Amino acid sequence: MIVQTPAGDLVAVWMTVWLTAQMKSQDAERGDLVSVTFHGREIGKSGKAFNRYAVTVLKEANGA
Repeated sequence: MIVQTPAGDLVAVWMTVWLTAQMKSQDAERGDLVSVTFHGREIGKSGKAFNRYAVTVLKEANGA
């Protein structure tokens, strides 16, 4: 996915299965404001390391 920052820069984001599911669950659409926050690397219950992220979608005000 290519994301445009508020400053107008373009950033490529790798759409993992988890990130895709987060975007779909929040009904993200073109024009919405999306925040992807990296919270660091953690160790899961299985002992495997993973990157912890949070995703928030703010719907565009006019719904276009």
